[in-house]
Amino acid sequence: MLAILGGTALPVLCLTTLAPLAVARVLACLAARVEHLPEVVQATILEVFYGREVPWWADAVAERSAVPRRTVDRWMARSGLKGIAAILDVAPLARAWSPLVEAHAPHPDGAARLGYRPARMLAAHARRIVGASPAFLGTRLTADTFSAWLAAHALRD
Repeated sequence: MLAILGGTALPVLCLTTLAPLAVARVLACLAARVEHLPEVVQATILEVFYGREVPWWADAVAERSAVPRRTVDRWMARSGLKGIAAILDVAPLARAWSPLVEAHAPHPDGAARLGYRPARMLAAHARRIVGASPAFLGTRLTADTFSAWLAAHALRD
């Protein structure tokens, strides 16, 4: 799977070695499905995980890829993924592991850095997707378990 970032094609393996732990593990779990997508969609998904900001709306992600959202979702369904909305559920939480668990940032600070306003939105999001609040991410869930839950959320049953 190749990602085109900044005009340069880079193997995802190179990118994941530079990524936060949970992001790299989630993408590793999804890689077999994502590699069947067109490169423009692959690049857009990687931008969601690695970009400066995670967009909050699936239509904005589809617009970035210059492909209609329904087309992106159909391609993702054929690849065994739920769709771009599920990726948008997973990406900000995967990015939350590093500041909240590895850097021990206070929950409100980590939530603000990730774009959650108010901070309780991060707690609600984490409870809905992985069944634990951000305060318990490092204690109730290991990085592997957390990443597996996130990947499972993005995969079609």
